[in-house]
Amino acid sequence: MNPFQGVNPSLDIFGAEVNSLVALVLGGLWALAFVACAIGALIGTGKWAVARHSNRSEEMTEAAGQLKVALIAFGACAALGIIFAAILFIVGSVQG
Repeated sequence: MNPFQGVNPSLDIFGAEVNSLVALVLGGLWALAFVACAIGALIGTGKWAVARHSNRSEEMTEAAGQLKVALIAFGACAALGIIFAAILFIVGSVQG
């Protein structure tokens, strides 16, 4: 006999205030991640433009790598909601 059958994780026991606070904090952290990615992309673009204007290929390569990492991180942040939804769907379908 499984004592956890039918049990789902929920913050409702702590009240609506805690539930909305958790949602606000997670939303704020997600927004900060987007801002950090955007800043990284802007810095990488600026470094790439300066290096291109100065004809420094080694620095252009480095700046392009930084820009690629920032854009991949931005895409990962954008896909985070879909990734979590897929994980919850898979876990939910496995459990029952």
